[in-house]
Amino acid sequence: MTPPLRCLIFTKQHSWADEIFRMIQERSNPEHIQDLQESCRYLEVFQRCIALIDVRHQGAFELIAYINRHLPYCEILAFATPRSDPFIQASNMGVFETLPLKIERTELLKTLGYAARLVNQHSTASSVPPRYHAQETASPSSAPMGAQTSSVNPDLHHFSSSLKQISDLDLFLDRVVEGIDASLKISRAAIFIRNAETNEFTCRTGKNIPESLLNKTYNQSDSFSNFLICQPHLINTDLTDHLTANADSEAVLQELAFQQVKILIPLITKNNLEGWIMLGHRLSGMPYDQNDIHDLAIVGDHISTMLENVLLLEDTAVQRTLASTLLHTIPSGIIAVNLEGIIQWFNESAENILNPIEEAVIGNPIDVLGATISNLLHKVMIGESIVLHENWVDPQSNKHLKVEARKLLSNGECIGALAIVQDQTNKLWLEEKRKKAERTAFWAELAAAMSHEIRNPLVAINTFAQLITERYNDPEFRDQFSARVQYEVQRLNNIIEQINDFGNPPALDFKPVNLAEILGDTAHESLQLFHEQEVNINIDIEDELPSIIGDSQALKDCFSHLITNAIESASTDDSFELNISAEPKITDNENASIVINIKDSGRGIPDDLKENLFSPFCTTKARGMGLGLPIAQRTVLDHNGRMHIQSGKEGTSVSIILPSTKPTGA
Repeated sequence: MTPPLRCLIFTKQHSWADEIFRMIQERSNPEHIQDLQESCRYLEVFQRCIALIDVRHQGAFELIAYINRHLPYCEILAFATPRSDPFIQASNMGVFETLPLKIERTELLKTLGYAARLVNQHSTASSVPPRYHAQETASPSSAPMGAQTSSVNPDLHHFSSSLKQISDLDLFLDRVVEGIDASLKISRAAIFIRNAETNEFTCRTGKNIPESLLNKTYNQSDSFSNFLICQPHLINTDLTDHLTANADSEAVLQELAFQQVKILIPLITKNNLEGWIMLGHRLSGMPYDQNDIHDLAIVGDHISTMLENVLLLEDTAVQRTLASTLLHTIPSGIIAVNLEGIIQWFNESAENILNPIEEAVIGNPIDVLGATISNLLHKVMIGESIVLHENWVDPQSNKHLKVEARKLLSNGECIGALAIVQDQTNKLWLEEKRKKAERTAFWAELAAAMSHEIRNPLVAINTFAQLITERYNDPEFRDQFSARVQYEVQRLNNIIEQINDFGNPPALDFKPVNLAEILGDTAHESLQLFHEQEVNINIDIEDELPSIIGDSQALKDCFSHLITNAIESASTDDSFELNISAEPKITDNENASIVINIKDSGRGIPDDLKENLFSPFCTTKARGMGLGLPIAQRTVLDHNGRMHIQSGKEGTSVSIILPSTKPTGA
């Protein structure tokens, strides 16, 4: 009687170990061990057993290496997340099979059965080459675990084992053809593989492939492919009694006869038809016997399983190449560390920003990059925050660096951290340069505006000064001279005060003010200034308009600028109408506000000025420095308000929203 198969489950994840334990306990004697040394002692005692290793477990790869060196009759089933680095690394270490962490019970028992038969074959063989794997002695999963079967062809045995180390698809398929040909001496062979993008089956490699087969393309929906999907078993054209007689089977047999195919081996991966192997007759002239058919069926299962891994590795390699290319070409530095703080990724941009060579930091603790980045990554890994930011100046390079640290999560668990490093030096330099250019432009505009505004009064004063010696005795001239000089001096004084108010605004005195009264007084005073123009001012202010907290003089100056601008936009030929309204309003966030609207029937604002309305010195007036609107906007902002301007051919509307609560600057 064959003793129960012993299985070691090596993992720290108790829930995963319990699930695997329940799946295999009926067919084996499982033992869950977490410690590396204890696991090695267990395997040394029992020698011929199966190790189910969770490669997420620290020490997993050390255990695999130990088994490969010292325990040739112990088979390894490695478990990892498909396409992950641990999955690929385990697959390349000569394990019996690499399986997904979340695996179906039937699939696990099938693979475990294959491994068990190989272990039992080791037990009964007088001399077995160490570490021959890969399901080359596997039999159907329905056979009881531990049952012995006839050996496969020794040449097939050796070739099947050698395929485990190949990850390139074309090389893998070439070796399959070479191995089968060396073992059975066949006249021709062809392997068809499905194209994942087009779902068409085309010939990828073979031996003595006729032109009719080399250029043949099968669609996934045609009768040939459908038949293999429905009956995924080896087909021997000399023995077809087991095939269901129908139109599809007849079409398949006719196709195989036309292509001179004796054996067809479907390649099935997880119920998906990935392709098939077509074999011609044997060069010896002998037909394929039962042992050949049995061996080819087993090898076909092995090739299907290994093909799935090769396709997975190929897809992973493409994705890794794309990810690597992307990460190496983006301008931000990318640094990734695992939970132990060991650097796993360091792209070229990070190398350019931080200067360390990539080869010198990969695999080293994050401390090699300095305390700031190290502390930030450790902080984000152990803290609750998903993202942390920090800015600092590197003392060695004087670079202004900005770092964003992000916690890396998998299924809600932290698996490491990522640092995105940006060199802000050039950006800050360009920003400072832009501000300097803006300051230069500001002073240039100011100088030009002042030159224009001051020149006119000075010209008038200079003209009268030149004439005074000639016409001093003329009383009328003296009166004109006195009035004109006083007027022009007042203009100069107004310019100076306007610039002074813009550059040094007075401190605001916030207190309850009556907006209705301020608006009425301002409109009346403005109307007096433009009494020669035909202006109709309509004031519509609600009787119970609430008071607001503000500076009455600043608000009066603000409204005066807006009303004056509106009246000055009027055409001298047409009558002009100005509507001023104010009403209380409850905003979306339920804050009480007052909305003031000043709407004129003027010519509107030219399109080329709309984007620069609030910029100093933006004006269409022959006289004026364009400071009125910027000062008005600043007053509104000082009162925690908002200003909106809409302008078109029918006039301009200025809306001001002021909160009826005390401003924060009060």
